[in-house]
Amino acid sequence: MYERGLNLIMEAEKAKNAKKSELYKHLMEAKPSMMNRLKVLEKEIAEGSTEKDEKCTLEKQEQISSSILT
Repeated sequence: MYERGLNLIMEAEKAKNAKKSELYKHLMEAKPSMMNRLKVLEKEIAEGSTEKDEKCTLEKQEQISSSILT
């Protein structure tokens, strides 16, 4: 979602009359926060995806075990 937003901004920057648009102004205001959020998400994915996956797997295994025992 954030990558698509940044792609949209890059395309708008290429357009001739885009800078006159109110929507363009809003996009440009949002650009820094979009870039920051994208960096944070990439970092979280790189660091935590395996940890979160392992935790979810353990939780599912516990749920299955408890449902079998009852």
